[in-house]
Amino acid sequence: MGFALTSLLEIGASPGNLWKAGYQTKSMLEVFTSTERQKLGYPASKLKEAGCSAVNLHTAGYTTAQLQEAFPAKSMLEVVTSVELLKLGYPASELKDIGFSAFDLHSAGYTTAQLQEAFTAVAVSFMDHVMTGGFPIRRHLKGAAEARYPAVTLRQIGCRAAELEAAGYRWEDLFQAGFGDEELLHAGAQMWHFKKWRPNQTIIRY
Repeated sequence: MGFALTSLLEIGASPGNLWKAGYQTKSMLEVFTSTERQKLGYPASKLKEAGCSAVNLHTAGYTTAQLQEAFPAKSMLEVVTSVELLKLGYPASELKDIGFSAFDLHSAGYTTAQLQEAFTAVAVSFMDHVMTGGFPIRRHLKGAAEARYPAVTLRQIGCRAAELEAAGYRWEDLFQAGFGDEELLHAGAQMWHFKKWRPNQTIIRY
């Protein structure tokens, strides 16, 4: 005959003994707080199945390593920074799916082989060679765009907005890179682009 958890607790049974006795996770969740569950040593994966979020478990004291065993990269962004997430070793394809670029992963130490699992050959090749002395970056701007290499860096070495737009850079990247209004207009930027990324400026077209 089974006894209710609350009844057993009232007569002095410890949480650890109840878990060892075979009481299921769902039942235990109804009685104990997240912190108490963490102290019991419940695997994060079991608590995730029972409906706990990464935030819940992180607040209760679960470590990043414990959470990583149970949660995908997207959920981990709720409890760690982007920089910290890139150090956890999630597959490149999973990180790409939540918005990270080949440049981001390469900068974080991902290898060529790891990048090849998620990104185009053009993007990976660019990242492999961009730091090589004498590499002709302006001949490989398509690779730069696919790798999402910082447009601001390319502006600083003399690349024009029109070149980068033609290679596939997003308008958002070009506006954030600090190109001048006139140069952006020459590259094909429309008024709605300015309203979105430079809303406080008045642009006069001649």
